[in-house]
Amino acid sequence: MQEPQIIGTPSLLRRLAAMFYDAFLVTAVLLATTAIVLGLEMANSSSTHVHGERAMQGIWQWISFLTNLTVMSLFFTYLWVKNGQTLGMQAWRIRIDNTDNNRISWRQAYIRFFAAFISAGFLGLGYLWVLFSKDKQSWHDKVSGTQTVLLNKREK
Repeated sequence: MQEPQIIGTPSLLRRLAAMFYDAFLVTAVLLATTAIVLGLEMANSSSTHVHGERAMQGIWQWISFLTNLTVMSLFFTYLWVKNGQTLGMQAWRIRIDNTDNNRISWRQAYIRFFAAFISAGFLGLGYLWVLFSKDKQSWHDKVSGTQTVLLNKREK
């Protein structure tokens, strides 16, 4: 089977569709992770003294948040570094490359992951930037030195 070729840059709608697919996958993974953390919390709370219970709830909330953030970051960064694509990106024929059309590094993947939160945080302006940018890069693409490319259909 022949490697897919880059045929351009994906539209904003195609990028959003891939994100929608990935949101379902990540949600399922995070639900499982949260269930594990909650199970550990419940097992621990049965032996916790009543006065320390409120403090422990705050600690377990932080543990849950940090665990979910770690799992989510590993989900995206591993797939970007290994394949250049998440499962949603594969379905929509989108790939993440560095600006030399090579695979991205772990450093680029983590910068891209955390910068994507900033892109979304400003009312999605970082994502909408692809509509105005001549090179069709989002803010997190620019910051991480990556580009989002559209691939042709694979021949069977």
